[in-house]
Amino acid sequence: MKKILSILIIVTTSALAQVTFDANFESGNINTATTTDSINYEVTTREDIGGRWFYFRISGVLNKYLRVHVTNSD
Repeated sequence: MKKILSILIIVTTSALAQVTFDANFESGNINTATTTDSINYEVTTREDIGGRWFYFRISGVLNKYLRVHVTNSD
């Protein structure tokens, strides 16, 4: 059964900046990031023998309202 964690993020960048998800750093754990509109994003984490966790960063979100659903890949 997939677990879903919803995160509501309200932060303040340029309204024209593109939202970017990044896990290209040590211990970064993100498999995919998709969106259906400018507010809702779904992030899938990679499988890990150490349990369920996530570690990534989001940029281009200043002055934007986002809803991020984190799901596990198992």
